[in-house]
Amino acid sequence: MLASLLILCPRALSARETFLPNLHIYTLDSGFMIFINEEKNSAMPHVELACRSGFSHQTSADAGFYELYHKLFLSTADKDFLSDCPISSSLTADTVAFSCDITPDMLGETIRQLYKCVAEPSFTDAEIQKVYKKMKEDIASYQKSPAGFLNSAIESRMFPGEPWKQNFGINLETFSSYSLAQVKGFLESIRQAYYTPDNSILIITGNVDSQKTAQTASEYFSRWKTAFSGSTRKNGSMFAARQRKFVLSSPIFSKDMTQIAIQYTDFSEAEAKTAARAFNLGDSPFIALLTGEKSLGIRGEGYISSSCSSEAGTSRVILQGIMEAPYSFMDDDERIAPELLAKATPAFQSDKFIEKTKEAFKLTKKQFDTARDKVAADLNMGSGGSKGLADAIVGFWAQKQGVRAENFYSTFLAYYDSIRKLDRQTFAGKIDGSSPFVFAMVNDAVYEENKAEFKERGYELITEDNAAWYQLAGYRLDGKGSDGTALGTERTDGKAPFNPAVWSGYYIDNIRSLSSTKLSNGIPLVVKSNPGSQTVLTSIAISGGESASPKGKHFLRTLLINAFANCIQDEMLKMRDGGLLSGEVRINAWTTEVTSYITMECMASELERALTALVNAIIYGDIRPLSADQLISNQNYQTRLKTDSLSWQLKSNAIRHMYKDSRYADIFDISETEELSSTDFQSIILSYTELLDAALYSLVIAGDTDAQEARDVAEKTIGVLRMQKEREVTFIPHPVYEAKTLDIALKHTYMSDRDPATAPKESPLLVPTKKYYDPMQFYFAAPEYGTQRELFNALLLELEKLTEEDLGEGYECRTELATSIVNVGMIEAERLIHKKSFINSFTAARRKLASLLKSEDEAVRDKTIADIRRLWNRSVMIMTQTNDGTARLIQDGILDGNKSLYLDSYIVMQNATAEDFSKILDRCFPEDGYLRLFSKDSQE
Repeated sequence: MLASLLILCPRALSARETFLPNLHIYTLDSGFMIFINEEKNSAMPHVELACRSGFSHQTSADAGFYELYHKLFLSTADKDFLSDCPISSSLTADTVAFSCDITPDMLGETIRQLYKCVAEPSFTDAEIQKVYKKMKEDIASYQKSPAGFLNSAIESRMFPGEPWKQNFGINLETFSSYSLAQVKGFLESIRQAYYTPDNSILIITGNVDSQKTAQTASEYFSRWKTAFSGSTRKNGSMFAARQRKFVLSSPIFSKDMTQIAIQYTDFSEAEAKTAARAFNLGDSPFIALLTGEKSLGIRGEGYISSSCSSEAGTSRVILQGIMEAPYSFMDDDERIAPELLAKATPAFQSDKFIEKTKEAFKLTKKQFDTARDKVAADLNMGSGGSKGLADAIVGFWAQKQGVRAENFYSTFLAYYDSIRKLDRQTFAGKIDGSSPFVFAMVNDAVYEENKAEFKERGYELITEDNAAWYQLAGYRLDGKGSDGTALGTERTDGKAPFNPAVWSGYYIDNIRSLSSTKLSNGIPLVVKSNPGSQTVLTSIAISGGESASPKGKHFLRTLLINAFANCIQDEMLKMRDGGLLSGEVRINAWTTEVTSYITMECMASELERALTALVNAIIYGDIRPLSADQLISNQNYQTRLKTDSLSWQLKSNAIRHMYKDSRYADIFDISETEELSSTDFQSIILSYTELLDAALYSLVIAGDTDAQEARDVAEKTIGVLRMQKEREVTFIPHPVYEAKTLDIALKHTYMSDRDPATAPKESPLLVPTKKYYDPMQFYFAAPEYGTQRELFNALLLELEKLTEEDLGEGYECRTELATSIVNVGMIEAERLIHKKSFINSFTAARRKLASLLKSEDEAVRDKTIADIRRLWNRSVMIMTQTNDGTARLIQDGILDGNKSLYLDSYIVMQNATAEDFSKILDRCFPEDGYLRLFSKDSQE
């Protein structure tokens, strides 16, 4: 039974004030905590199970077995379930976590399967030996790599007390030396000590009923009675080393540069995040000081970086740089004294880098306040949405051991609030007496030349012979554990008594939160309220798309929209500099055949400022020649990448064939040598004036706002634009589809892994071959009506899966779903030699699916329909977990004339019968009447 229920909001407060108005915490008698957030926007609930069983609990003897347990965890689950519901996993210093996005009908079964895995594990000897062997091979390969050398060297010096508690602290010799019985003994000890109810939590977010979900979870997890008996982390030895300056010498490093990594360890988590954020700002003192010091030879901001790490009770600010010859970037007329050149050695540069980083920590009040506010905003934005909230809860719970359910939420909120209370003076004071860890990385020859100076400046040498902790003298292993006994056999419980009728409830909840109106200037506005998401996303659709680019000026509309997005970003920076914007605003832009999109996601409280920046960019946007040149250069690069793709070459021929009398044919008709030579700065400037027309725009606003609030803000901002011409209905051409086989001459681009210095001057001799592993594509005409199109797409996904299964291991297929813009579906096999193999596998898949849908066994039909639905939900409705995905679904529906198309399709999908699917399968997926595209080099 549930021991307690905490509903985490006083009902007198508003959703905005309570932060997470629908979050509930349930606690079982065993101490197991269940977090449930009713988030009606998301059609796909997110489920996550986490245990405090990260690698920071390792000893020198069992290092590696926490990861082994993590890799074996899901082997207890039913294989059919994992096929229907893939679960991802992660292992950190603090936790191991298992998560999945599911359809609501799978919720009860998912809870049951996770319970089996955590409370009733069953690992066969064969599975243990298989995973154990693979881990040994992976560790051996990693330790021989440059990354293995660097990470082992750094972590063994920063954590000298217990270096085996780090991610790269596995001693392969020890890890490989155990018998199967001993391995099983370690695994059983870890299970008994760490995989316990009071050391674990379950998080479920999305379109769920908290009471019913908690009851189902309780029916399983209340059986789990063991108690935590493992050791907690030992933090006393963290960062305790007296020696903090090291030089790594290896032939893997370039002779022409010195790489350096500095780690400051004297900060709290909030301070570390604030410092890293400050050093990435536009006016970063870190960038200015280091690139301005010519003796360091740092080319620019792209050659330095800042980040932070917070795990296992520790926080670090990590600063890195690449230094070249000193003073090498001075102007020609600046003379450098010979003595300065002689003085600026790699050892000197390393110490100068330390000196400059300490100066960088002396932030101005504006820099500190801006960075601190951005960290707080990032935390709030990161906790929005199903997956983001689960990650935030797991991260906080892992760090705050001992926080009980009754005060978890208040402590959670207090942590968020504490960020804004950081003190700049206290922060700055920590630097003066700090002694960071320094790791300079140089080539062996460079070290030999500067060995005496490195030693004089206090640097200790690290080579590949003494990088890892177990290569050093003075470490004692903890003992090799005891023999284990065979684990119990897998139990087979009945299916979970949980199958709520959520389809109609989800539809009703979401259709009520979806509204549409028009601004006074005629711009259509659709608002999708998602309370508790913390953020608001504005999706701006701009009609025309690439179809609006004049002939001979490929991608002019794409360049225009990208320039527009850059201007919006510039306006945001001005607002930040003026203190008007504190949170991060995420901006994305892309262009389709008939419409362009720009999205902006910001904190809910800053929606009006974000839309103000949008309008300012439209009216006052200033495109500089250099910026335009960069856009054109980048588009040229993207175009070359696209035209080199064999898949795209096939697709472009398919589109030109099916849309030969439409603008689409011109869009996809890109010659091998064509670049944007005719599209210049002047073209972009002239076309930019088109953006002043309100007739081009339609808006979708999704997130933590309501219809009236969103309309008021939009009216005050983008509502100031005026209609320049009549609004036009977007014209979408229809494909002229015919069953046919096309053999396409593909352009193969051959790549070399040789660098320019070692590559031969002559063209390499290519050995003739008749075997080409080229892609193959099949196209199918989709129904025109939107909801029927989604049934078609669901069948397309299922056929792709079955075709891939028939092709066998090592072969992969992919799909492109039909949309209102391109109303055909495609299945592609990526690398095949023979045409018949793809044709035969698709035919077998199609016949199998038809047979399953028409089976006389009702159970077989029901399972087939369930498989089809789940695959479609995981591919399409998974998008409802975020405001961005929801807005994209709404915009797609608007093009089809129905803003709620994704909701209508959801209901149609859940109620579709085997007969409904069979009709579309017969009509749209004939056995041989479809468009086939092959490479001319593919064999019959």
